[in-house]
Amino acid sequence: IDWTRSAAFVDRHIRSVTPAPGAWTTIGDLRVKIAPVQLSPDTLEPGTIDVRKTGVHIGTGTGAVVLGDIQPQGKKVMRALDWARGARLDDTAVAR
Repeated sequence: IDWTRSAAFVDRHIRSVTPAPGAWTTIGDLRVKIAPVQLSPDTLEPGTIDVRKTGVHIGTGTGAVVLGDIQPQGKKVMRALDWARGARLDDTAVAR
């Protein structure tokens, strides 16, 4: 996923390849599969991850998107917010 593209482009790209083969990105050293996202009115720098009570937000070139489901490599699909709580992401975590 190219997080420097517009939020609408990222949303359409992820939807176009879901469920198979799926859209992949790396967060830190982890490769994860991303399920459909929702557009957010918030703005974040491209690739910046912000974990909030409302969800996991990732910045794009024009705004932010909220992750729906995520599947870490070799694991089952889970809600992105549940995954983020367990992953204990630090402030420097960036999606590439």
